[in-house]
Amino acid sequence: MTTMTTAETLDQIFRRCLYTDAEIKNGEHRDAVMVEGVVSGFGLHPKRVLENADAVKAVLETVVSDKFMVGGGGGASFLELPGDRAGEQWGEHQNAEQLVVLSIALGWAKCLMPRAMWHMLPGGTPYYVFDFSIPAQIVSAPRAALKDAGFDLPEP
Repeated sequence: MTTMTTAETLDQIFRRCLYTDAEIKNGEHRDAVMVEGVVSGFGLHPKRVLENADAVKAVLETVVSDKFMVGGGGGASFLELPGDRAGEQWGEHQNAEQLVVLSIALGWAKCLMPRAMWHMLPGGTPYYVFDFSIPAQIVSAPRAALKDAGFDLPEP
């Protein structure tokens, strides 16, 4: 029996939270949870994000080190996120972005500085802080904020 890696598990969770082509064609994406990631903006299915909250939390508990936590280091660079609590690489930056996006959508993560200031940070990458001790709640970025950040969004 083959065991999935943390990155593969997270990728499956993330893909479950995206809209299907049929849902988009039917216009069901109008209620999407809009989240600004590091590289891309995403529209997630709110019901499926909440349905997968426990699975997301299990990944967070496994990989997010204390330096990223509100009660720990208070946040760290996105560049460090693919390293787990033991300092071992659990995934790639694409997987780390998936984790950030799902965590933001659930109200468990936030970026510490606006995108316009990222160029001042080491590596030009954002710092994130996590707190998954609070109950999951859907948090969506306003579409205007995503467009202002340079994301090309389809019209609802």
